[in-house]
Order: sequence, then structure tokens, then C-alpha cells
Amino acid sequence: MIPLVETPENSLVVQTAEHRWGKGSMESLRFRFARLRIALSIIALLIWFAVGAGAQNAETPASGELTGNRSTKAIPDEQAASEMDASIPAPLRRDDFGASEIASANTFVESLHLADWLGPLAPIALSPFFGLTVLSGLALWGPAWVTDNALLSNAGPLHHESVFVVFLILTVLTSIPRLSKVSKPFAQAMDQVEAYSVIIILLVIKILASVDAEPAPVAVVQLGVLSFTAQTLLMIAMVINLIVINSVKFFFEVLIWLTPVPAIDALFEIGNKTICAALLALYAMSPTIATLVNLGILFAALLVFRWVSRRLTFYRTMFFDPLLSMVWKSYGRPHAASLVAFPKASRDPFVAKSRWRLAKDQERWVASPWGLLGGQDYPLDVVSTPEIRRGWIAHTLWMETAEYGPLEFHVSRRYDGALQRWMELCEFRMCEAEESQSRDVTQARTEFG
Repeated sequence: MIPLVETPENSLVVQTAEHRWGKGSMESLRFRFARLRIALSIIALLIWFAVGAGAQNAETPASGELTGNRSTKAIPDEQAASEMDASIPAPLRRDDFGASEIASANTFVESLHLADWLGPLAPIALSPFFGLTVLSGLALWGPAWVTDNALLSNAGPLHHESVFVVFLILTVLTSIPRLSKVSKPFAQAMDQVEAYSVIIILLVIKILASVDAEPAPVAVVQLGVLSFTAQTLLMIAMVINLIVINSVKFFFEVLIWLTPVPAIDALFEIGNKTICAALLALYAMSPTIATLVNLGILFAALLVFRWVSRRLTFYRTMFFDPLLSMVWKSYGRPHAASLVAFPKASRDPFVAKSRWRLAKDQERWVASPWGLLGGQDYPLDVVSTPEIRRGWIAHTLWMETAEYGPLEFHVSRRYDGALQRWMELCEFRMCEAEESQSRDVTQARTEFG
């Protein structure tokens, strides 16, 4: 991360920014820009790999022929190679890069079968078990031009009737609970198991396909001190693709479940299966076009992924914390003056629905962002006793701070079984509200606002 250096030209800008947002907020802003640069670098790496990165590292056999997974292509003779070299524009010409290298690169890219593996990822992410059921059906009963595919080949694991039956049964068992709001929570809990199990299944299929395939040139991509084969990077890209699209889909399922319309869950599930089947039909006709559609869906999902991820973490915490505390008693017993909280509204450096850990350090509270990369700690000078306002699904913590003014946080009902003990440790007080107001069921819908 490049520090912001004060010069006579920008010192006034720095002083104005620090006066407006505070020095700690400026550090948070720099940290966010650093994370943005890392995210953009990862996206650039995936795009670079998707168009056949690392092909220049392909190993050219000395025999004069290159063997791929589907066909064998002879390297052009010297006269054809000279003609190809002459057709290359002068600025792109290099002494050590000629027709042989181009032919080797093309053969290597074909050996990866990028379209065959990336094309069906979007529909599989939308409906994992149903997507694999359709793919298995295509592998079993599809025409010959459909099965000429690295994923749907006759020698692949999907070309078995028992596999089709197993995925069909799993599709029925996981789809029926999604049709009703009563059984939808169970279906949503199993949705994550379904998604990650399908990721593992796809990786196993990919590994088996690589083992059964004919030997092909192996490319190694060097990333700093780390090196990966192109097949490994392809599998990493597949996992990221599935997780991102499935997470966005799961968020919309949660919103549909929270919408008080009885039939909307069934309509959403039918629509989801229809879109999945349509995308797989497109994949059967043209894996290349399906790959482009998949990349478009992935790009749209990446734009909202962080926003969606924050809210999914919030929903999971609010819903599952009370359940875990009932099953796992020690999880619901407070041991220190600390809690997990989610800001109700955005106020720098607090982003709405982001996960924070609030801990009391002697006489001060300290807010720490919760995540893999961590972040800067922010001391909170609380000027009055924090209040807890009870809710139906989540509680609200209200704090008056000297630095940021009044702050409101969502807090789960994890410690409801030992609420008095927890409030004594944290030195909170219960907000005195009228019984009718505290038990008004119409207030539950505003707790996620």
C-alpha cells in the first residue's frame, strides 16, 4: 500500500479530509483502496486465464506433432511457417516466437476445453443438483454432437444411469421444501450443503477427466514465489465462479422467503429451474456462447457480491445464533464484555450490515472489523450507558459516542438464555418500552432495515 505523502501541493487537501472524516477514517479509506486493488488484481488474473493465459509456457514435443485431447494436428512445415511468420505484423514479431509456438499455444488452449468446463457453471450455481441431473441426462441420451464434450463424454462419470437417478432423487428432496415458507428455512440450510457438495463433485469429475485424457503439454503459471498448473488455476476459477453466483442466488432466496406472499416461493423456485434448464440447453448447443453468458452473469454477480455477502452474513447470524445457543449451551453463555454487532446504517468507518466485534477494554469500547483481512481498531468513547432494545428477531444496541455521535447496531439473540448476566458484564441497560410496543409484531419487519 502506497502511503499518502503530504507535499505543499496536497497538504491542504489532506488536512481538509482529516478534519472532515477524522484521521482514523482516512486510514480506513486507504485500507479500502488497498483491498480494492487486490480484488481488481484477482479479477484481472481470472480474465487473463479465461482467454488462455499461460499458453506460451506450453511444452512443444520434438516429434513434429502435437497431441490434444480431441485431435492430432501436425506442426506446419518450414515453408508454411515462413509464410505465417511473414503474416505477423512487424511490431508483434519476435525472434523466438514463430509459427511453431503459435501452433503449440493453440493446441494447448484446446486441450484445456475451457468452454466445456466454464459453460455450465452458471446454471449449476443456480440449481446444483438439478443442473447435474440435466447434464447427466444429456450425457446418457443426448445426440453424438452433444456428448463430444470433456464433461459429457461417454467415458465420463456423468454417463451412468445410477448417477442420473441419484441426482434426480436429490433434486426432488431439495426442491420440495423450497415451495413453502414453513419448510423454506430447512431448504436454505441445506442449500449451502448442496452447493459445496456439487463443487466437490465437479472437482472430482475434472480430476478424473484429466487422468483419463491423453497426455497433453503441461503449462505452469508463475505467480511470484508460487507456481500452479493451468489445470489447477482452471479448477480454482470454477470454484470462485460457483461460489459467487450461488451466493447472490441464495441472497435472493432469503429475500423471497422474507416477503409475505405465500406463493412467491414456489414461483421463484419454478423460475429458477426454468432459467437453469434454458442455460443448459444453450450449453448443449454451443458451449462457447454458454461460457460468454456465464462470464457475463459472473461479472454482474461480482459487482454486488460484497454487498450481498455482508447481508448474507448478517441474516445467517440473526437466524442461526439463537438456534446454536439452544443446541450448544456453551455458545449461549457470555464469558466477557464482548459481542458481534452489525451497524444499522452506514457511517464512516461503519458500513451498514458489516460485521464488527465490540469489546470493552477497561473503561472504553473498541470496535474491530471482522473478516479475513481484519482491519484497524476504532476506540469508542461512550458518553452514556449503552441501551439494549429487544426485538422479535434481533435486538438493537444504541450507543452515544463522542467521535461518531449516536450509533445503532443489530445484535443477535445469542445470549437470550443468559441475558441478565451478559448485560451485567457489558454494563448495558434495558430500554424501558411499553409492553404493547415491545410486543408489536409489525415491528419485526423493520428489524432488518
